[in-house]
Amino acid sequence: MTPIDDLRERYEIIEEAANDAIITIDAAGRILTASRAAEKMFGYSRDEMQGLTLECLIPGYGSPERRDACEITAQHKSGKKIQVELTVGEYKKNDKHFYTGIIRDIGQRKDSDRRLAAQFAVTRALAESASLSEATPKLLQYISEAVGWEVGELWYVNADSNTLHIEGSWHLPSYPVDEFEKASRKTILFPGIDLVGRVLSSGQPAWIDNVVDDKNFPRAPIAARVGLHGAFAFPIRVGDNIVCIMAFYNRAIVQLDDELLQMFEALGNQEGDVIKRTKAV
Repeated sequence: MTPIDDLRERYEIIEEAANDAIITIDAAGRILTASRAAEKMFGYSRDEMQGLTLECLIPGYGSPERRDACEITAQHKSGKKIQVELTVGEYKKNDKHFYTGIIRDIGQRKDSDRRLAAQFAVTRALAESASLSEATPKLLQYISEAVGWEVGELWYVNADSNTLHIEGSWHLPSYPVDEFEKASRKTILFPGIDLVGRVLSSGQPAWIDNVVDDKNFPRAPIAARVGLHGAFAFPIRVGDNIVCIMAFYNRAIVQLDDELLQMFEALGNQEGDVIKRTKAV
């Protein structure tokens, strides 16, 4: 075996063992080789990837060129978006340019960052306010921004009638959802009705991939008109009693995130402790 053959074999071993996806592309952006990790990350077999353009894996990336590590959105074969870190190196062979891309899935890290940001947002909003009523606008804004959702609501429970009434809402300033917010202000919800009513009835956080298609979401027609789809909600308790429910909405259809719901259930308990201390809603 020549030194070059030995080097090539060592490279192939590293490529196969690496957790990061490794692809080789030509100057036109066509994929020449792909590692096993690339198969796992993108859902294509290596034979399927060979000959595809880089655009198929990373829409909008453009022509290949050497560049330092950058965070970018890639796409699985199923259409699912993947947050990745991409580093591209260039080399020449027989006067032709080739590129090696190393692609790292950073989705879990980004999710962890968002969850920590949400926890900090709650702590910050509550520290800046004397009661939950005062904290509501900040809570909705800080949490929405931390997790990248676009509309937030806080509903309080009328203990006498066991009904839900909206306390406050927040939306991304560039997103016109006035019709949805006005409808919510005029709405009284009962246990089991709508997303927040379901949370009141079950006592557990709840998630809806797409409220527009949900038969138990009375505000669905308005949500469709303003473009809302994904939603989740969680209870805020004082002792054994649910006193408020927070709900968040997104223009995207978002798949269930159990870890996110569990985190917000814990945050709901944290908010309940503040209510208990201040005895004010």
